[in-house]
Amino acid sequence: MTSATTGPAQTTGPVTRRVHAHTCPLCEATCGLLVETVGDQVPGVHVTGVRGDPDDVFSKGFACPKGLLIGRLNDDPDRLRTPLVDGEPATWDQAWQAVHERLGRVVAEHGRESLGVYLGNPNVHNLAGSLYAGAVIRALGTRSVFSASTSDQMPKQVAAVLMFGDPLTVPIPDVDRTQLLVVLGADPLTSNGSLMTAPDMPGRLRALRRRGGRLVVVDPRTSRTARAADTHLRIRPGADAWLRQVEATVVQHLGEPGELFFARALREFDVLEALLEPGAVLLVGLLVARDREDAPFRRQLAVAEGLEQRGHQLAPSEVAGAAEEDEIE
Repeated sequence: MTSATTGPAQTTGPVTRRVHAHTCPLCEATCGLLVETVGDQVPGVHVTGVRGDPDDVFSKGFACPKGLLIGRLNDDPDRLRTPLVDGEPATWDQAWQAVHERLGRVVAEHGRESLGVYLGNPNVHNLAGSLYAGAVIRALGTRSVFSASTSDQMPKQVAAVLMFGDPLTVPIPDVDRTQLLVVLGADPLTSNGSLMTAPDMPGRLRALRRRGGRLVVVDPRTSRTARAADTHLRIRPGADAWLRQVEATVVQHLGEPGELFFARALREFDVLEALLEPGAVLLVGLLVARDREDAPFRRQLAVAEGLEQRGHQLAPSEVAGAAEEDEIE
């Protein structure tokens, strides 16, 4: 957590109160926090209040519940404040001796690949973790290294390596300027825009609406973001590849006359039909047609409506989202 003290300390008798400007260390959104403390010396310093920093140029006063409760983490009675060996407090010398003896025995008996390492999110937001984690892993000599990235985003990073040559070149959407945000299987209202480093997703999505943009969510689950979307496309789990094939067809034939284009698209929808929830096939057609003005193309929507006669009825929430539960209005 990076920090700077803002304003003069306020002293009331023997108790010193300060307000510190911090960068929250809990996720890559890196929101600005103002942390109020009492006390002069650790461990006698306690957090008495946390709020978003309105002067932070990135988060502009926003902070999620995790950040606002960081004081409880700091003062948690179960927080580790000293090394433990077999559950009992120990000195650092005793702890390192136990590591040396026990890891050494495991390596001697089973080899270095028997060791495993897990790196959590705080390592990225901690100077010591950033500097020394790699050195420790190299010293251990194991390839069994896992992290928050391997738990939830490694496919994106592998794709970034294959496309751009580096795992940290994951493309991010230009949320603050786009007119159409399509969210595939994510829930940024809950995750705060994981991997997008975008604090205050509700505020950013409200801004999208104000400038006339649209939010489309593709997700089998009715998530918070899906409920707030202009359009929620509920595909069946496992149908992602087929949906992307439809998208490729749409892009490939965008320049064709309306009737021919829609006929090609419908052939792809027939493949999707068994994999999509009722109504989703027609909804894809509506999404494709929404921004096309040529009359022949729009007439072909009647063809898609024939799907309804085979039991594909659209629920209102599939077309326009659940407006009564919209969290970004």
